[in-house]
Amino acid sequence: MKSKVYLVFALVLTIAMLAATACAPAENTAAPTQKSTTAAGTTQTTAAEREPVTFTVAGILPVSWNDYPESLTAKYIQDNFGITFEVIDITANKDALMASGNLPDCFIIESHEIMPLIESGFILPLDDLIAGYGPHIFPNEDVMEFQRDALNDGEHIYGLTGYYKEAQMPGLGTATWGLNVDWQRYADLGYPEINADMDEIYQLLVDMVALKPQTDAGLPVYGSSYPIIEMRGYSLYACNVLGEYPLQAYISVDTATGELTELYTDIEGPMWELNRLYFKLNQKGLLDPDSLVGDYDADSLKASNDQYVSCFYHDILGNANTLLANEGVADGYQFLPLKGMSLWGGADFTYGNRNMRCFGKNIENPERLMEFLDFIYTPEGKRVVVSGLEGETYNYVDGVPTLTDEVSAAYMAGGDTWASYGLNRFNAGVEFVCTDGYGTNLFNELDFLKRNMTPMQQSVEEHYGMSMRERAEKMFADGEVSDQSTVNMRVNNSISSLPDDLNQKLNNINTIMVEGLVQCALAADEATYESLRASLIAEVQEMGIDEIYDWYIAKYNELSELYK
Repeated sequence: MKSKVYLVFALVLTIAMLAATACAPAENTAAPTQKSTTAAGTTQTTAAEREPVTFTVAGILPVSWNDYPESLTAKYIQDNFGITFEVIDITANKDALMASGNLPDCFIIESHEIMPLIESGFILPLDDLIAGYGPHIFPNEDVMEFQRDALNDGEHIYGLTGYYKEAQMPGLGTATWGLNVDWQRYADLGYPEINADMDEIYQLLVDMVALKPQTDAGLPVYGSSYPIIEMRGYSLYACNVLGEYPLQAYISVDTATGELTELYTDIEGPMWELNRLYFKLNQKGLLDPDSLVGDYDADSLKASNDQYVSCFYHDILGNANTLLANEGVADGYQFLPLKGMSLWGGADFTYGNRNMRCFGKNIENPERLMEFLDFIYTPEGKRVVVSGLEGETYNYVDGVPTLTDEVSAAYMAGGDTWASYGLNRFNAGVEFVCTDGYGTNLFNELDFLKRNMTPMQQSVEEHYGMSMRERAEKMFADGEVSDQSTVNMRVNNSISSLPDDLNQKLNNINTIMVEGLVQCALAADEATYESLRASLIAEVQEMGIDEIYDWYIAKYNELSELYK
């Protein structure tokens, strides 16, 4: 049962106090409960005078949040906002819910999905709520005007995006977007330097498998798994390895030259280059056939069992790295920055990203939810939900906000102990530097990360004389890799949904592409591969992919001129 103990929170006084607490040395981070007046002049009441409220949410928090109703963060929100969250998973029936309007109180969609919901009246306009309860939601009027015109209907705000400039390398650059390899095998090969070239990657994987074709338990070792995911995901995992950024599932931009690539039909583009790698691995029996079932948990287990020497789909590697770190083993999966690749990061989203937090039409007490969102759209509030509270999860040591040994150990170990804190769970989409000069996420400060390196990360630093994060940053400074800072995110985010006829064509094309790429990867021989590839490209061209390219490129060029 969820706790029913709630207190309320007064927004402006909370922020004022936290400015001196969450982001600077102080004695107490508790939010006040006396009456106060917001920036818009609405009077808030004491905790005893307000009813507790539960909001259903999707995408804002992981479903596992429901398992820890007494977490540090959950209790803070209950005590200071009178709010609890019930997280629901709408992945399987999202389209049906969007068509019916039977939506959660708050959920995340991409900006291109918003217009049908606006037209159907299934989501609330948020302008009045922002004016009355969300003074910190937008950084300035220019951003608000841009979002109203470019991402909404030109009249109202219906979704709240995030604002930030991405770091190039989160964490220490362990498992992330790109080529992730078995570190011990890579070391045993002598740490070969390779370029962002699929032929070189292929040879590296073959050589790593050859070192030990079976695990100690006699299980087969593969060069990689094949991720059964939708086309947007496929393009995400293919592009940055070869120096491009996927603007859409079907089109990408070279982050060094700015040239566009028509991903579904360009056989020299990243998508087909990655598919050919999978084909070549399969020809040698080095592509895991079981991964074609699309069972995430099974793939994750195989990674933990040391059955993959590499993976682009880094999501499945977390359990393996945590398990090995807890065992004190200097092994795991390590991201490699390849010369010529594009690092996943550096993007400028100061005008907003494409993830929009919308309020369903049936939400009750929406002002209460807006108050909370406004809180986590501030440096102080974001610090609380990401890093916790001064005196509980961190203290100031010589003026530096330093995480406690207890929460540091929990973070490194993962599992229930870490989950019981409820930290770093909100998809708030905003990044700040606090008034103490440190980021909201103290777990991503380089000093903390280096003090808590896993054995594998220590091994990486011993070899290179720096962490992989620092190595990637140095390669960027030396011009050996690019990042997404060259991509005008304002342009891509401004491109609205495809017209209905083209969108229907794209949906049909994506279905064909997912199936066809698998068939190509499993082709019996080179001639069959080339024949299947040519047939698939011809089929999607007949279905209208060139019309979609033309529409998008025209919009892209038009908006590139507007937002120079």
